[in-house]
Amino acid sequence: VQLYALRSARNWGIGDFSDLAALVELAARAGAALVGINPLHALFLDAPERASPYSPSDRTALNALYIDVQAVPEFDECAAARQHVAAPAFQRRLATLRAAPLVDYTAVASIKLGLLERLHRHFRELHIARRLTGAEGVWPPQKMDELLTWLKKMSADDAKYIILEH
Repeated sequence: VQLYALRSARNWGIGDFSDLAALVELAARAGAALVGINPLHALFLDAPERASPYSPSDRTALNALYIDVQAVPEFDECAAARQHVAAPAFQRRLATLRAAPLVDYTAVASIKLGLLERLHRHFRELHIARRLTGAEGVWPPQKMDELLTWLKKMSADDAKYIILEH
């Protein structure tokens, strides 16, 4: 199965992980023991039209375009994101993407990445910032020590995927 080619009434013009889960459930009910899929490696988000799953930008990361934005837990928490998606103009864009015979990677990337960035900001502000501040409004020293110890244990390759400040 080419995940990007899966279509549903709820996806954003490209098959996503929720579509894959639905397909796997359907296949399992039909007796399948395995569902083969295309590589899910990260592509070039700065050049989404370079969309071959066989020429990834990074084989250690997943393609963010396969994320079902509305399944991200922060989507339910973020009123601004929900309002943006519910807006008539956004719904028209989704309808156009869903109706297209081929995946419009540039347009899909534009809408998905914009919302994922918004949800990331929401996560940082609501969850990370609250955990990093103590009663005095600063990160407690013991937490800083724990973080520094953890970071020292990480390899240089792993560290490049951690974003402490956007």
